Amino acid sequence: MKYFIGINQYGVCKYELEYKTDLIDWAIIDYIKSWFFYENRKIYQTEDGTQYVWVNFKALLENLPLLSIKENTLTERFKKLRTLGLIKTMQMKDNTLYVVLTEYCMNVIDFSCQQNFIQGNLPQKTDQPTPEIGTDLPRKSGQHNSTINNHSKEGIMSFPFSEIVDYLNKKTGKSYRHNIATTQKRICARFSEGFRLEDFKKVIDNKVKDWKDDLKMSEYLRPETLFGTKFESYLNAKTEPTNKIEQVWTEEKRKRAKEIMGEK
Repeated sequence: MKYFIGINQYGVCKYELEYKTDLIDWAIIDYIKSWFFYENRKIYQTEDGTQYVWVNFKALLENLPLLSIKENTLTERFKKLRTLGLIKTMQMKDNTLYVVLTEYCMNVIDFSCQQNFIQGNLPQKTDQPTPEIGTDLPRKSGQHNSTINNHSKEGIMSFPFSEIVDYLNKKTGKSYRHNIATTQKRICARFSEGFRLEDFKKVIDNKVKDWKDDLKMSEYLRPETLFGTKFESYLNAKTEPTNKIEQVWTEEKRKRAKEIMGEK
C-alpha cells in the first residue's frame, strides 16, 4: 500500500485545473510519479531517451484503496489525464499500458509559491501532441516490447542525463557515459530531492575549481562522487583551490611580475 499521497493543491489551482481534475486524478498522478523510483520497473525507452513505465491497474487500485473506484473506470481516467496534457500513454500489442508524466504535469507538481507567485512567472502548457492509446513508439534496434527492465528511472520529466554528463566531461576532459545505470540512479535521486539541471552544473563548476589541479582530488571528479549524497554540501560550498601551494606560488608569480613591470 502507498502510505502517503502528495498533491500540490496550490500548483493545481494556479494552473486552473481545480475544476478540470479531482483528488482521484492527482492521486493517480502521484502514484505514477512514485512508480518511476521503484527498482525493477518495466520500462520502455524511446529513441530520444524518454522512458515510459508500465502501469498495472490492479496494483494501482490495491495501493490506493481510498480511491474506491473500479478497474474499468481507470481507462477513462487515463484518457482524461492524457487529454489535459498531464500524461502521455502508449499501449503495447499485448495491451499493457505504459505511461510518462509530461513536462507540463511536472511543472504543476513542482509549482512553488515562493519562486513563482512572487515572480509572477507561470509556465504555459505545452502544445505538443501526445501519442494516442494503441500507438507504438519506434523501438531501438533489438529492443523488445513491454519486457524491458531498467534500473534507471528517466521518464518522469525526461531527466537530462546526457546534458549533465556531457557538461562534466567538458569541464574535466573525461569521457563518462550518460547511459550508465548507477549514474542515472544518482541523478534521479537528486531530482527527486528537488535539485535541477543548473544545480548539477554548479556542483560541477564548484568541484572542478576546487579539485581539478590537485592530482589526488581530481580523481573524484566523477559522477559517483559529485552526484552522491554530499551533493547539497558541494552545491553550497565555498570554492577554494585544494592545492594551496600552487595558489600561493601563483600569487607570488603575479607579485613578482608586477615588480618587474614597475607596478605597485
